[in-house]
Amino acid sequence: MNPARHLTAGQRIETVCETYGSRPPARITWILGNKILQYSRETYAEDGNYSSSVLEFIPTPENNASLLVCKAENHRLPNSSLEDNKPLVQLSVANSAQKRKTLSLKEESALKIDCVINANPLITDMLWFFNEKPLSFGLFDVKLQQ
Repeated sequence: MNPARHLTAGQRIETVCETYGSRPPARITWILGNKILQYSRETYAEDGNYSSSVLEFIPTPENNASLLVCKAENHRLPNSSLEDNKPLVQLSVANSAQKRKTLSLKEESALKIDCVINANPLITDMLWFFNEKPLSFGLFDVKLQQ
């Protein structure tokens, strides 16, 4: 299987699994967690010595820490399957800014905005912007809670 890379929930990825030395060509199956994935593209060499499978899918936050398994089997050799797997760890960001009930806001009044972020890996820094300009730390209080 091609090397693991950073994945982002909601963004399509493409990963490849290749096998060599199986005659007839190995049948490749993709498994995510305990679910068999469909819709991969297979390629086989004319001499039957090589096969590959390209899987395209869109990871979700629920896939976090799941194993993506590439399983190769030769139907003529029972119990001869080989597997390669990669743990899926993706950045899955979902944020929501929630305004507290405020009937009116006067200049220089305090305003509290909560921003809830679900991310993996955990965030280490957060910036706030107003009119596309970063706010300075003296103007507001930032609390990172894991």
